[in-house]
Amino acid sequence: MMKDTDALVIIDRNKKLKPIQWVGLCLCVFLYVLCLVMIVRLTSKVNEFYINVLGISVSRNIINGIIAQIQVLLSVFMTLYLKKNGYIIAVLLNFIVAAGAIRASVFYNNMNTLPGTVIPIATIFIISTIYWYSIRLKSQIMKEFQNNIIIQENEEKLKQLAYYDSLTGLPNRKMMFNEIDRLVASYHTEKKGFIILYLDLDDFKKVNDTASHSAGDIILAKIVQRWKALIRECDILGRFGGDEFGLLITTDMDDNELMEYVERFRDALKESLLIARKEFFITASYGIVRFPKDGLNVTELMMNADIAMNKAKAAGKNEVRTFDYVMQDDILKRLELENGLLNCIKNNELRVVFQPLFECKTKKLRGFEALIRWNYPAMGLVSPASFIPIAEETGMINEIGRWIISS
Repeated sequence: MMKDTDALVIIDRNKKLKPIQWVGLCLCVFLYVLCLVMIVRLTSKVNEFYINVLGISVSRNIINGIIAQIQVLLSVFMTLYLKKNGYIIAVLLNFIVAAGAIRASVFYNNMNTLPGTVIPIATIFIISTIYWYSIRLKSQIMKEFQNNIIIQENEEKLKQLAYYDSLTGLPNRKMMFNEIDRLVASYHTEKKGFIILYLDLDDFKKVNDTASHSAGDIILAKIVQRWKALIRECDILGRFGGDEFGLLITTDMDDNELMEYVERFRDALKESLLIARKEFFITASYGIVRFPKDGLNVTELMMNADIAMNKAKAAGKNEVRTFDYVMQDDILKRLELENGLLNCIKNNELRVVFQPLFECKTKKLRGFEALIRWNYPAMGLVSPASFIPIAEETGMINEIGRWIISS
């Protein structure tokens, strides 16, 4: 018996199969043909491939539920047939038998996907059992089924490449952003907040430079294994790229609960990693944002999470920082200083002042110390403590040094 889930069950009543033929049918369909087939007998068996493709566990309750649906459809069909309305159906059935096969789509609500998502599983043939023993038709059926399975497997591979990181198997940036967008959209109806934890490994470039990129990949994979063991089932750990990761905490937490959760991730990195007889100690910096307080869309949330994470790095690395809008002001000020430094020499905004140096005992003048000052029109006189570290990080300090000497 085959089924069309959107219509009715079609069963061949024109030929009664002998026991030996039932055995042949079972061997042909149930054991060897890779297709979505359920043979409903007293034992109510379902082949393993059926279960694997649908993505459901071997649950007797689930199987019984599907069987019950089939039995209801069969009952409707028989009712129509007994009321003489089955004449037209019988004609159609004969046409199906003559034609050999007709296509139908099978859909199943895969419980492993998001709620309400309905996915096409495969395209199957509804056929008359009279044709099961036609070699030509069996070959045609198997070819069609195999083609459909290949198509489905290719679709799964493309999905894997599009939405998952090839090294760690984690959801990639695109999938993480999609999940964040989904939670943002659901807030209008569910009013549920969520949290993003931005994780960035500290100085990981040194690992790649001193060991190798292959060793770096192994370390990343091992770190992910440790972190995956810590996350709750409702949360999603993803890789944004390189040494940057994100944890989407899908339910809100108070500050104490959240910090305890984050502390587990820090503790997971305390134990060293041994790769090719070399010991590596890896730390990470963590930035936290909350929705909707710290951003109303994925762009704002990720930008502010990055700001918080960079604040953690600036505080000495291996630190955790929760975003606040004062951080945003600091970042904007820093960007303004970086842009200004690029043109400070050309615009003649720097000047050198000399501070006298005296010997303490004799109080005699021993020399002068040259000090750099920057009079930035947009901000006024900028403290060296503010712009010197930025100049050192951006490489502008070398150009400033040459200007001082030439001046």
